[in-house]
Amino acid sequence: MGVHIENIESFYNSYNLRTENNDLNMTAFLLSDQNNINIRVIRFNGLDKVNMLERKDFSNQSILKSFEECMNYLNLYNRNRIIDMKKAERKEIELFNEPALREAVINAFVHNDWKNQVPPTIFMLDNRIEVFSYGELPYGLTLDKFFSGYSKPINDALFRIFMLCRYAEQSGHGVPTIKRKYGEKAFNIDGGFFVVTIPYSFSIGNGAEMTTPTTKETTKETTKETTKETTKETTKEILKGTMKEVYDIVCKNNSLTIKEIAEIIPNITADGVQYNVNRLKDLGFMKHEGSTKNGKWVILKH
Repeated sequence: MGVHIENIESFYNSYNLRTENNDLNMTAFLLSDQNNINIRVIRFNGLDKVNMLERKDFSNQSILKSFEECMNYLNLYNRNRIIDMKKAERKEIELFNEPALREAVINAFVHNDWKNQVPPTIFMLDNRIEVFSYGELPYGLTLDKFFSGYSKPINDALFRIFMLCRYAEQSGHGVPTIKRKYGEKAFNIDGGFFVVTIPYSFSIGNGAEMTTPTTKETTKETTKETTKETTKETTKEILKGTMKEVYDIVCKNNSLTIKEIAEIIPNITADGVQYNVNRLKDLGFMKHEGSTKNGKWVILKH
């Protein structure tokens, strides 16, 4: 993070990390590696939160590190797709706008109501990402001021630490960045919680409608071509995360069942393994021969 502290006590005092009794406060606890805060990114198959595919935990470390690792993980899914706009014109679009998502996650970390140690959670579905955090608008801050970028940090000390590490800025451009890309409808502020919804440019699962900015006719005509080209261009990039773990396990033991693979990989269900297996099969990396229990996996690409 590039921050070097010469005098720890001076640092504590400058950033209000002690209570009136000179004990370390909640902000100091969040920044330490001894905290038990667990930031979760939960992936679901479909458009609702019913069938969980995978849960990624970032815990037992400074929330600065959790934030950085969380963003790196989310960006693994920000792949591109090539589409035909008018059959002659081709355009590459990304799954989601990274600056907007980054601002949503920063705000969730910095403005979360931490007094009960309940952390933000990020949900990934087939057509959107939801960044969920707790709290309300600061006293005196109206919705109009909120959407215009008026900055009034709930956790001022934590916000200044994020600024020190160059994760956040004082300019108040976070909310306007999200609003400019996705509109005010991206925000849901109600009942003591914030939800920022980042919609995808195209769906990533089975059964969800395509949301690419194309006509119906163009979508039908180019889907097969796009899939083939995307597969060729992103094969190496796709084999990351859980999909690569599944692939590596099958390469070592081609007789494992879906359930047995799920038991090897932490924080994933059998449905999650099946989802990644289906993608590997669709991309031509492997296939299955024989029965579900007694069959075997055949590796087609190495």
